[in-house]
Amino acid sequence: MRCAMTFTGYYSFRHPIRFRQRKEHSVAIERMDAFVDAGGLLLIVGLHTLFAAVATRFFRLRLETSWGALVYIAFAIPVVLFASMLFLSGALGLGPDLGSREAVFVVVIALPVILGYTIDVFWMPHPDDVELPDTVD
Repeated sequence: MRCAMTFTGYYSFRHPIRFRQRKEHSVAIERMDAFVDAGGLLLIVGLHTLFAAVATRFFRLRLETSWGALVYIAFAIPVVLFASMLFLSGALGLGPDLGSREAVFVVVIALPVILGYTIDVFWMPHPDDVELPDTVD
């Protein structure tokens, strides 16, 4: 787990009393940092799941073939989620260090795609039951 706010430096050598206070204070900051990291990870997974569910619904409604929607769901949505993950975790600094690339892929990309598809299939009406507006030719 990363902790960007540890209190080390020349104060620890010059002021031993402050060092003890800062050491106890840094434990509280590490706990708070872990809480913020977990919240950031939940935010990323939630946004990705929402996007995956909406994109899955869009592709299933608009594409004529069932395999076309599956191709877009399997390849297009993960690319967008990867770009979003780079922005949210890199530029904004949300989320913890998960330890490996595989864990990041599973938690931040694969899990939301699976959850989004599941939400679309089980909790939304079938695409044949949805009436689309007429297109203008």
